[in-house]
Amino acid sequence: MGRPAIILTSKFSVPSSRKAFGRYVGYIARKEALEEKEFLTAEEKDELSRVKKQVRKLNQENNFTRVKSEEHSEREAAAEKLMEKRNFFDLNDKEFDKYLGYMVRIDALNQKKNETGLNTKEQTELERIGQAASKLSEIHPTKEKVLDGVFSSDKDIVQLKDLDYIREQLNEGQENNSVLWQDVVSFDNSFLKKKGILSSTTGILNEEELQKATKKMQSIFQKEMDPPLNEMYWVASIHRNTDNVHIHIATVEKDPRRKIINREGISQPKGRRPQKIIDHMKSGFANELIGSSEMTKELSQRRQAIREAIQVNLTSQVEQPTFQAEINQFVRALPESRREWFYNKLDKSQQKMSDHLVDELLKDNSDFQRYKDLVWKMQDDRQALYGKSKRENKNYAIADCKINLNTL
Repeated sequence: MGRPAIILTSKFSVPSSRKAFGRYVGYIARKEALEEKEFLTAEEKDELSRVKKQVRKLNQENNFTRVKSEEHSEREAAAEKLMEKRNFFDLNDKEFDKYLGYMVRIDALNQKKNETGLNTKEQTELERIGQAASKLSEIHPTKEKVLDGVFSSDKDIVQLKDLDYIREQLNEGQENNSVLWQDVVSFDNSFLKKKGILSSTTGILNEEELQKATKKMQSIFQKEMDPPLNEMYWVASIHRNTDNVHIHIATVEKDPRRKIINREGISQPKGRRPQKIIDHMKSGFANELIGSSEMTKELSQRRQAIREAIQVNLTSQVEQPTFQAEINQFVRALPESRREWFYNKLDKSQQKMSDHLVDELLKDNSDFQRYKDLVWKMQDDRQALYGKSKRENKNYAIADCKINLNTL
């Protein structure tokens, strides 16, 4: 199977695990710092070994990260690592206040820089607090005080002043014992360029399309959970600071309805999502992004037109001696029971005869050619999104291009 163009990586934390999550992130940061060193002392090697054990232990106990995918790849490893980085919705109140202060000061210094310029001391301060803010989170305001790439369940554009409000919504859910679900949607940039979502010449990203797809995915998440998420609130941020565009999403229930379970003697809300919901979330995102729902509708309409054309053309050509002979030969080759007259139940020689007859009946039909073009386009999209399957019954084009023999 080829590597998919979109990867959805997920994790969740429950109220009882949030203090542990702070320790987990701290260990991750220390682990990365040690691994980036070219040489390690014996003490540092021992420390790295201990830190890795703590990371594994906390993750196993609290399910901070859970990556489900069909194969390992560099992008999947990168997506898993992205889950370990902190966003502003991971920060505690003290850290968030500090981060917000950094953002306000950075905004003021940038404004002065654009108007009158900065002196050496101010330039140094801007660099220092910029680095400090980046260690806490990766969200940055534009000149218009809009948070670059950030949107939420109730705001398509998020400004710096909205951060307090967003934190209040997230905190309300967590204070009410909500699970905190976090997802990362990671892309193959070449696929985004092919679909015109990321410009290969200007580098401009069509964030509006990514927002629409995210909203579709979140709607599926809300509706398919059992029970559906109650007073769902989420915030998302689009990032371009890695080799692949990715979106972080954090979700809570402001009035939780999750089942309470007992885990190792601790009562907590059930946070794990069934794999089928995660799969539906990803497919919903992908279909919305590439507009396949409209394509599917057109396919259905053209398929019906093709069936009607077959009936009409069959009536007009059945009197032709050559075609009649081919029809008779084909019918004699078919199974005795008409219940077996389905394309996927025939052997290869019978399928070849069927293909030939259908092609003859539709050789001048524009709907048929457009239909085949659409099917193969959808097949290309599906292979790019989900990877290429070696199984023929998973091949969309092969499965959908065939006309049911009961049509004849």
